[in-house]
Amino acid sequence: MAKSVKDFLEASQIDKLLGKGERFVGRLPKLAYTSADYLGMEHATWLDRTWIMVGRAHELSNPGDMMPVHGQPFFLVRDKEGAIRAYHNACRHRGHELVSKPCTKSRRIVCPYHSWSYGLDGRLLSAPYFAGAKDQRHPDFDFGEFGLIPVRCGVWKNWIMINVDGNAPPLEDFAKPLENLFSDVNFSNLKHIATVEKLPMPVNWKIATENNVEPYHVPMVHTKTAAGQPLGDHRIISDGYLVGSRIDMPDAVFTNLPETKKANEHLDTSSRYCTRTPNLCLTSHAPDKIIDTIILPDRENPGQCWISHAIYSTSGAGMGDDELTLWLKLEEEVLDEDLAVMEGVARGMRSPTALDGIMSPVWEAGVARYYSNMLDIMLDQGTR
Repeated sequence: MAKSVKDFLEASQIDKLLGKGERFVGRLPKLAYTSADYLGMEHATWLDRTWIMVGRAHELSNPGDMMPVHGQPFFLVRDKEGAIRAYHNACRHRGHELVSKPCTKSRRIVCPYHSWSYGLDGRLLSAPYFAGAKDQRHPDFDFGEFGLIPVRCGVWKNWIMINVDGNAPPLEDFAKPLENLFSDVNFSNLKHIATVEKLPMPVNWKIATENNVEPYHVPMVHTKTAAGQPLGDHRIISDGYLVGSRIDMPDAVFTNLPETKKANEHLDTSSRYCTRTPNLCLTSHAPDKIIDTIILPDRENPGQCWISHAIYSTSGAGMGDDELTLWLKLEEEVLDEDLAVMEGVARGMRSPTALDGIMSPVWEAGVARYYSNMLDIMLDQGTR
């Protein structure tokens, strides 16, 4: 029988995470970050039942472009008609991994073990020598039964989403709250500028996500990189399945027009940092920048996750060399600063006294909301 969250957390712990009967909302207990069994339950009761962001459409620009999903047993491919598909990353013969690294303009998907090959639409095309030294066809072997196993896949704007169990609400409904928040962004002009990655990161994916949705750490951790965004100017977003924060600075608005004032040496403009639970995360920086954050759990290792940021312009304009250098430097510094404290949390988990803590009712309200969103789905009460 499959395990549920109630097999790992006591009723009193769940109540504390939901803020019931307590002065402050508690954080998840240590095992939620360190237990492989908990990680498996987390996928079965939550992550596989909703939409998760796994890639970017611009990274698969041509038919036949393919890439594995970091930390997960799936791969993505753009087919001949231009649609992006997701499949389980295992050959139907003996289960060998099919796609281990990004590749471009492939005509077929070929298993490295016995050269079984599949079309970009997942159909089995050949099984060399299956029926002997000269034959691949056997009278009892139906190729149609052994195509790749698909995973429900969709693209919202530029972001590739999958739903493993296939039963989540339509992707458009899932993403609607985030689309409403960024209604002033012209996504049709989205232009990828650069990507910053830390692959893999030696922390549980929820440590990274919690850090991503709260601004409490900003004045202590990002002293220089976020010098123009004081904590007192942040406003918490905790609205249903949307969590994060926003900063509205005087004379800094999102216009989708190119930056003409200067190239940022630190963050000092109106911004919105928001995640649609569990991991569809976008950040806007006025007047014309969008940054996504992909945080992916490692399905087998609770002490590891995969994280990357991609920078875009929404004005259709590119960046000059000087501006690009500054933005890359800024994003790399922010990520390094975050990684340092996230690794500190992971090391602190080694202590036998590492117990669940408490959340600031002001600055960590988004983390508390994130927990309640998680438990809603795990306990079969949420909309996913």
